[in-house]
Amino acid sequence: MMDAERLKVQESIPDRLKKEGTVAFDVNATQQEEEAIRTVSIESEPEDFDYYGSDMAELEALLRHHLQRIGSNSNETLDAISKLITRTVGDMKTRFQQTSAWTTVRIFLPSDIFDAPRWHSDGHYVKDEGGEFISEEYKLEFAPKGAPTRFRNFSVKEGQAVIYRVGERETNAHSEPEIKTPRIFTSTIVGSHAQIEELQRRFSSQE
Repeated sequence: MMDAERLKVQESIPDRLKKEGTVAFDVNATQQEEEAIRTVSIESEPEDFDYYGSDMAELEALLRHHLQRIGSNSNETLDAISKLITRTVGDMKTRFQQTSAWTTVRIFLPSDIFDAPRWHSDGHYVKDEGGEFISEEYKLEFAPKGAPTRFRNFSVKEGQAVIYRVGERETNAHSEPEIKTPRIFTSTIVGSHAQIEELQRRFSSQE
């Protein structure tokens, strides 16, 4: 399915989110991407990867370089996974008609650290021109490999992405899943260039 056709099928997601608060959906990975996800070798947990910006080609290149650190994998495998993640970010920007994004990628090796759920809800991330947090804000989470995020009152299938409303009024309590196999996790927040730049400055000052 072509990108434009795929987005047309899913163009009702923002409308559904206004009513439902949480929507899970298939990312329509290609056969090559599915094979890369199935065979990728994950042997280490590098530090989190964060990208703030609008250049999807730059995101894909930097992500591919980062994923070289997780194990011994072919260029084709790394290319396919990087393209898949980048495409989900681009789709998120398109759905919400935004120009920029903050994307995080985390790698997990099997452990029992999240066997007991770490239930929590996300606060707001993006501020408006007046410095106030925007009222309608959504976050994308996607695990290309491994178990998806678990929600207290919502079910996400392995391989699906999920978009949910965030904010102090949010009731979407969620947690990392039990991690019994290696996991690649991604999250994305979208906004204008100015909003994502402000978010980056704010988060950098907290480190």
